[in-house]
Parts: sequence; C-alpha cells; structure tokens
Amino acid sequence: MTVFTVIITPSAEEDITESFLWGSEYWGVEMAIDWVNDFRFVIEEKLSRSPNRCAFAPENDGSGRVFRQLLVGRYRVIFHIIETTIYVVHVRGSFSGETNTGLGIDL
Repeated sequence: MTVFTVIITPSAEEDITESFLWGSEYWGVEMAIDWVNDFRFVIEEKLSRSPNRCAFAPENDGSGRVFRQLLVGRYRVIFHIIETTIYVVHVRGSFSGETNTGLGIDL
C-alpha cells in the first residue's frame, strides 16, 4: 500500500487560519484549537492512505490538473495529487463565505 505525503499549501493554511479565527470567536479559543488539531489529523489520516477514493472537485477546469475533495464535516478539503504527494490547496466551508470560485493555485 502506498503511503502518500500530505502537504498543506499556504493558501490552505490561510483557509484553516480563517476558520480557526471564526471558531475562536464563536466557540472559544480552546474549542477552536481542538477543532484545528482534529481537522489536521483527519486530513493527514485519510489523504495519506486513500486519496484516490475521494470524489472529483467541481473546481476542475480542464487545465489538465485534477482536483479532488475530501469532505470533513461542513468543510471541503480540495487537493491535487502528484505522484505520491498530496497538495491540499484550499479548505472551503461556510466560514469563508466562498463557493466554487477559482482556486488561484500555483504549484
């Protein structure tokens, strides 16, 4: 079984940080920290073992790169696979107010 390396890109880190700040305001800092730790664990656990089981993301634009999505609660983790490396490029959720807009990805 191939084990994939998971890299969270700066744009995805910004998305997670934005969600953390939202959570800190609404749930409190301790719960937001727990959420971030659990969220990162789920991403690492699921994507390092079976990323190809995840559905294709609606952001696929025909550019040749294929984006997939992992659903974690109310969040969509959008990623791209290159050989045995997973690049998490964005995390979409209701916290961001964004829908299926362009990814703005430079890999």
